[in-house]
Amino acid sequence: MSHHSPLRTTKSLVLIHLRDFKMLYTVYTMAQRVRFKLALIVFKCLHGLAPSYLTEICVHVSSVAGRRPLRSADTRTLYVPRTRTDIGARNFGVAGPRVWNSLPPELRMLNCTVCTFAAKLKTFLFSAVSASENF
Repeated sequence: MSHHSPLRTTKSLVLIHLRDFKMLYTVYTMAQRVRFKLALIVFKCLHGLAPSYLTEICVHVSSVAGRRPLRSADTRTLYVPRTRTDIGARNFGVAGPRVWNSLPPELRMLNCTVCTFAAKLKTFLFSAVSASENF
């Protein structure tokens, strides 16, 4: 004889399945985690919360000498240096601004805390993943 009522057992199974479902959809690939971390570091650089050697790398397009003022200056677009090799493209000075520029302007324009930005960034990355799965 079982000590658990059928209702309690069913409720427990439903909760377990919901937890497993949530875990299934909150697991990010390595590429998504790298993208998240790069965007978070760039956010910290732009808000003076990162070391100076990283902050100096993140340069707004509008502040690059010899460039005309463009509409991108209003969207916090960063300058992405050209590279000749794939290894050079992995450098933070290239990969960080490239990931930052790929974010929607609403995220790039946020003036908020790191925690709020991280939460909104995760929401964006999660919605991008689920949208690509629902083709």
